[in-house]
Amino acid sequence: MHVREHGRPNQRYALLFRDYLRADPVAASAYGELKRALAAATGADRDAYYEVKVPACDLIVAAAEHWAARIRWTPAPSDA
Repeated sequence: MHVREHGRPNQRYALLFRDYLRADPVAASAYGELKRALAAATGADRDAYYEVKVPACDLIVAAAEHWAARIRWTPAPSDA
């Protein structure tokens, strides 16, 4: 669970990330695969895990931003 303050950029990031992966099953599957592979490869080394995961998430958010602009995405009212 993540707690985000309403209206902050990190709130938008989390909702956009979630909604994009819900809308694109191929991206969601690839992200899940990446997380499983990273967990297997890095074990308990959290720093190594995040060294790869963070830039991967940056790429996903870049794709999500294009998707959001194309469909004029906004967070659902229930997410506010």
